Amino acid sequence: MKLAGLQTLRGIAANLVVIYHCLAIGLLPKYGLQPEFQSLTFIQNFWSGVDLFFCISGFVMCYSYLNSNVSGYDFFRARVIRIVPIYWIFTTIVFVISPLIGSQRDFKWFFQSLFFFVQLDNRLPILAAGWTLQYEMFFYLLFALVLLFLKKGRFFVLSILLLIAILLQSSHNIILEFIFGGVAYLLSKFSFMTRFRAAILCLSVAFYIVSLLILSEKFATNYRVIFFGIPALFIVASVANMSMPKKSLQAVGNYSYSLYLIHFPLLSIFFKIISFFDLRFFPGWLVIVVAVGSCNLAALLTWKYLEEPVTRHLRSRFL
Repeated sequence: MKLAGLQTLRGIAANLVVIYHCLAIGLLPKYGLQPEFQSLTFIQNFWSGVDLFFCISGFVMCYSYLNSNVSGYDFFRARVIRIVPIYWIFTTIVFVISPLIGSQRDFKWFFQSLFFFVQLDNRLPILAAGWTLQYEMFFYLLFALVLLFLKKGRFFVLSILLLIAILLQSSHNIILEFIFGGVAYLLSKFSFMTRFRAAILCLSVAFYIVSLLILSEKFATNYRVIFFGIPALFIVASVANMSMPKKSLQAVGNYSYSLYLIHFPLLSIFFKIISFFDLRFFPGWLVIVVAVGSCNLAALLTWKYLEEPVTRHLRSRFL
């Protein structure tokens, strides 16, 4: 029950990213939809769903493993089983069909994408959403090392390692948000978070929404850790103290990983269809509603018939 609220929040975060990519693709000149989307630029900062993702990830890892007896090896193996197979499947699909969408196959880029070694300052992985997974896998690797060698002071050492990584590569300071997730976990154990969780949540969400709506995209991107990472910390800490008895509220969170992986290719296909059949007379907001709904339906089916069975099988065999 304690993590049910975060599962709901994860679904919200995934859909924020989907909505943002609807705007980003819809504004591309080649689709001829710019007039319909010009009035929707208030969603230009919805990419901040990623910041919520990272804080949630930091919280869940600390909540589940920080004080456990699970070895670093078993932890990392469990994370690989959860993250990698489905990512590999969709990365391979996009790579195989790349000639059909006018791209040449680049095998070096393909293997870099599969094993999370793409130089993110220069390009994105083949499956665009994979850029965040590179940060996730790096975080999991450090977390596994901490579990492997330490019994006490794990969060302190983990934070130091992440801060060193940021000092070495300051352009990747989004890594700091994993620490924020750990701080949210520590805060959630204090009684004042339980007592004032509603007030803290309202204030944090209000700050988050104001940042979404009034900041320019460039400014918000440069200072995302401040304007979205810090509010995400308190949102996660507050929501973690709230029970969500209705499983329907958690449903989107269940398939949020599939949604996050497949939405960008699906949106590209969707907007190609829109432009091919010259359906530009539809208002931009309606296009977004249909696109997001279609992505959610596809993700639900993907989760039910691919992600969940594959993950369950691998867990039963290797864990």
